Order: sequence, then C-alpha cells, then structure tokens
Amino acid sequence: MNKKSWIALAVALSAAAVLLCLLFVKPASTGGRLSKLYISQEELDVLTASRTGTDSDLIEYVSFDGYELAFDKISGGFWHSKTGNADPKASFKCSSFDVEISVCGDKIIAYTDRLYRIYPLNSTDLPVMQIEGDKMTLFDNGKDPLRRVTTSDIKLNANDKGWKFSLIKYSVGRHRRDNPLSLLGMPAGKKWRVIKAEEFPDKTNSEYKPVELFFDGEYAGVYILTAS
Repeated sequence: MNKKSWIALAVALSAAAVLLCLLFVKPASTGGRLSKLYISQEELDVLTASRTGTDSDLIEYVSFDGYELAFDKISGGFWHSKTGNADPKASFKCSSFDVEISVCGDKIIAYTDRLYRIYPLNSTDLPVMQIEGDKMTLFDNGKDPLRRVTTSDIKLNANDKGWKFSLIKYSVGRHRRDNPLSLLGMPAGKKWRVIKAEEFPDKTNSEYKPVELFFDGEYAGVYILTAS
C-alpha cells in the first residue's frame, strides 16, 4: 500500500470515528430551562405504557445552572440543593444519542423509542457534601453563585458516629500540604468532621452546619459538619 493509500485510509477511519461519536454519544444540552421539560401525569402514563422499563443507566449526569447534581446509587435518584431559582437551566448527558428527557413532578424520565427509566428527583434546602475516596466536594446553596462549590483532597478517618477528615493538597512533586478552607461560612480550618445528626450533642460551643451527606456515591443522610 503506497503513501496516498495510507493517508486515504487514515482519513476514512477518522471520519468513521466521528460518525460513531455522533451516533452513540449525546453531549450535554445547555441553556434549556427545566420548565420546558415538564409533562403531565397523563402524558407520563402514555409514555410508559408504550415502552419497557429498564435499570440501564440512560443518564450519565444532570446539572442545574452548571452544577452537577449528586446521584444516589442505592435509590437511583438525583439530589438537588435548592438555590432560590425555581426554574434552573438543566443539562443532561445521556448514554446514547436517542435518549430523550422529560420531567413530571419529582421525577426525571429518560426514554428511547423502546425503553424508559424514571429517576427520582429529590430537593433539599440543605447544602450537599459528597465524599468519594480521597476527594470532598461541598455545594453551598446559600453562597454567591460563582463560589458555591468547594473541592479538596482529604485524608479520611471513620468511626461509628461519622467521619473525620483533613483538607490537604498536593504540590507538583506530590508533596502533601495542609489546605485550610472555610466551609459553609465557618472559620477556615484544615480538620473537620461530619457526625450523624441524631448523635450530635444538643449543647456544644462549636459552630456547626447540617448537610446532606453522600459517601462513595450513596446517600448517608443528614449529618452535622463542624470543625474537628
């Protein structure tokens, strides 16, 4: 095969790869208001009656106003920390190009011509904290829209009442350093803990804030965040 033939083959393979991406990957849509996706219960009944329910992951992620919602692997539902915007811009990344999205009450419906899946959409007035391995992400719904998300590497320790963690960061050479931060308006610190709400002492001199906690992709419940 001569050089021109190799070039033609490479161009054809590149074009095929682009076509496959267009066919099987649906990029996140942007700019659409959530209210544009609303359907009635009657419309939902018609939609599900003509399709088969599935447990397949038809949605990869959901974001409101640019912030990705927490997902609970156990219930299969998304969690939205309310910010005061009743009609956020909703973006979805789906598993394939033919997946469509509708919303009915507190449910997100993802569907194709043959299949559908209903995802619970939970709303809370509390901030949402997610701990995934050695990473912590905190969504502060009461903060300025440009500074709502705080992330940090962490060193985690668990006990029967909750978890303690230290905020850390790594230099270019992977040298670990302390990373003191202010969380939910509390004084900046490097050591924090989250305690089950029902086991938090009624009387304490420490400043604290309640959060909805997710641990390794599973909803853990309402916990109290306080300095350690």
